[in-house]
Amino acid sequence: NRDVYPNDDEWKHAKWVWKVSLITYVTIGPHLVDTHWIISNNADIAARTKLGANHPIRRALKVFLFRTGKINRASALGLAPEDSFLHRMTGLTYEEGLGKAFHWFAKAYKYETFSDFIEAKRLGSLQIPLCTDALPVWNVFSKYFTSYVDTFYEEDDSVTSDMELAEFWECVDSRGNLGSPWRYGLPRLSKKALVDYLTHLSFNVTAWHEHVGNII
Repeated sequence: NRDVYPNDDEWKHAKWVWKVSLITYVTIGPHLVDTHWIISNNADIAARTKLGANHPIRRALKVFLFRTGKINRASALGLAPEDSFLHRMTGLTYEEGLGKAFHWFAKAYKYETFSDFIEAKRLGSLQIPLCTDALPVWNVFSKYFTSYVDTFYEEDDSVTSDMELAEFWECVDSRGNLGSPWRYGLPRLSKKALVDYLTHLSFNVTAWHEHVGNII
């Protein structure tokens, strides 16, 4: 409950605590809860249970969801329980520490485009890799999925009238139809909304996963 400055005796310790806290925060939240258990997991459940094997959106998602169920199941068994690898890596108790962190991140998750994420944090004017490198990757995915969706859906009506796609959309938004008290936060289904979501998923399981997962 006090500030520590470079000339203080505890400066090196304070920097170490900050570094460890940041790594713990990113590992538990943006990496494990957000990217694995919410973003990729809900897409995998929805694609497998609501879209036929030859549905164009399921085919487009296949490369981004390959072995998702396997790795997320392994993470749930190996990282979520008390005394698991993740719990023992941290300095947290379980019930009041790691368990509450899982709950807090699951509740606080917010669906948004990467440009909205950058704008909300007022980072757009900074020449940092998060803006100079990551945003172009997002834009490439967006361009690709715009073209892909246009190939199969000429107008918004053709998207909204696709019953499989509508069920997929609802499944993702309900976080897998498994009784979650929180929604994913998807907007009303439309061509633009579909492109934004597909871009969001592909970006998060590739570039963003590498960013938040590379704790070394």
